[in-house]
Amino acid sequence: MNFALKINSQISDLKEEWVNDADFLNEWTSNSLLISKDYRHIKVDSFESDKNKVWIIGDIIEERTNANDAATFAVDLNFQQLFKAIQGHYRVIVFNKESRSVFAACSLFGILPVYYIKKAGQVFLSSSLELLAKQTGELEIDKRFIMENILFYYPLFDNTIYKQIKLLPAHHQLKITDAGVNCSRYFNVCNWFTSGLVPWGKAADKVSDLFIDRVRYYFPDENTAVSLTGGFDGRTLVSCALYYQKKIQAYSFGKKNTSDTTIAGELAKGAGINFTEIDLNKEYISAHSLNNGLEFVINSNGTGGFARAHYLYAAKLLQSNFNYLITGNFGSEIFRAVHNIGAVISTNLHHLFAEEDFNKAIRLIEQSGEFNWLNKESFRNEWEELKNDLKKLPSYDPQYSSFTRNEKFYQYLLEEVFRKYFGAEIVNQSRYLNNRTPFIDSKFLEALYKTGMPGVYSDFMERNPVKRFKGQVIYAHIIKKAYPSFLNKLTDKGYAPGDLLTLTGKASIISGFISKKIFKKAGSADDSNSVDEAFEYNRPYFKSLSLNSELFNKQFFEQALQNGNCNHDFLVAMSQAYYHNHIAG
Repeated sequence: MNFALKINSQISDLKEEWVNDADFLNEWTSNSLLISKDYRHIKVDSFESDKNKVWIIGDIIEERTNANDAATFAVDLNFQQLFKAIQGHYRVIVFNKESRSVFAACSLFGILPVYYIKKAGQVFLSSSLELLAKQTGELEIDKRFIMENILFYYPLFDNTIYKQIKLLPAHHQLKITDAGVNCSRYFNVCNWFTSGLVPWGKAADKVSDLFIDRVRYYFPDENTAVSLTGGFDGRTLVSCALYYQKKIQAYSFGKKNTSDTTIAGELAKGAGINFTEIDLNKEYISAHSLNNGLEFVINSNGTGGFARAHYLYAAKLLQSNFNYLITGNFGSEIFRAVHNIGAVISTNLHHLFAEEDFNKAIRLIEQSGEFNWLNKESFRNEWEELKNDLKKLPSYDPQYSSFTRNEKFYQYLLEEVFRKYFGAEIVNQSRYLNNRTPFIDSKFLEALYKTGMPGVYSDFMERNPVKRFKGQVIYAHIIKKAYPSFLNKLTDKGYAPGDLLTLTGKASIISGFISKKIFKKAGSADDSNSVDEAFEYNRPYFKSLSLNSELFNKQFFEQALQNGNCNHDFLVAMSQAYYHNHIAG
């Protein structure tokens, strides 16, 4: 569902009628709220007081006990309290009748994007980047957006592919008045970080109780798909669903006989629940991988790549039977110290937080392989501009000087990486069904961050498995209480959740860690989601893509295609080349 709002500079001239629900129109009109497409799984809720009219567009996690409070926070324009009271992924628009002002914001972590532009005395606001560009005629391409995506795998800041259109930052509100447009912060996740923590061992029992209590609101009163893999997140959510006797069907995707599908299938069979295995087989590769990959890039407005086609493919298959899916998105990133460099945390982003010397970090980025995909001469100005902005990251910004390196990193992870990387997946899926993510429930997180359990309180990029296991203990406590039959069944890490609760279990954890290291060193490639095979099958299409030689290093692309390069940075660069062609027409 896309919305769009066009507001004349003289907001005081707005007529009262435009705030009526009857004015949800099918085409763009001045001073009107537009809902351009009505998907059956997305709602528009509204609250009203003498002062304000509020629309909430998206998937609200309904809690009957706080409905009145939620309405109060909404109409009082207290966004911080609103997003604590109402969970879910949604956008908010408020019309203040007294001041004739319009406010816009997005729910916690800013997962669903809101775009805006000011032009010729008007403000345009929308959930659709391309709709906004079409309506305003602002079609100038921002080369810096392309550069940031290629260097870091997603844009670091609030620019978009269109130079004049901006993305509303996470935890900010947009206020539109006669005087102009103001963007201001209403919350910073650093407010959660604290000292005097409750030791994680003492906190586990109470925190696990809280999660079990909170997660029940995320399961609707209808049959729901729940992601189940070989890891901890899905197993924990399915355990809670079984605890509450919810109507669910587990699902997993991957090649036949991969750990995610086999372990998930065994768990589902043992629990007596239906299980859907989405097989990323030859038929998927030949008939669905390319078109879903291209759509993923477009739907994410250029922040996601071909390699994640299977997420969209799965959503399309599930939407015929479900309005909701429950996923473990964000769980591992919240609980365990982030330590892997890859698709989520690029090497270049790691440099910016690992290196205290800013100039050294810049040199490392300039020498990176990612820079080779670009025609560097064409990006000279954009690179100088970006370097200045990189100093505003928490790692170099003086206002964060009192925080640990890992706290600085987590500030960026929570407020930017969550919405830039995982948000691309959720935005794509939201076209077909609602993805509910219980691990970022604000009431749960607020309590969790008062304990030593989450990864933010570990050392930066902590790799020691014994030190890291505290980030998984919460899963074991939840599973033990909710569905203990899952407790002693092995995960894809080579140990079971129950091992986290015993001293002897530590030996299994260390053994699993060593086995995975040996497996990786042996050179066994993991293509469980058929990314490599899909690339090979679709190589002729990639070869046929025209490349803008002003922007891209054409020779480097041609060599990679000739040599069969399917590295993640290549797929990101190729996705950017495709998206540029799509935008440029």
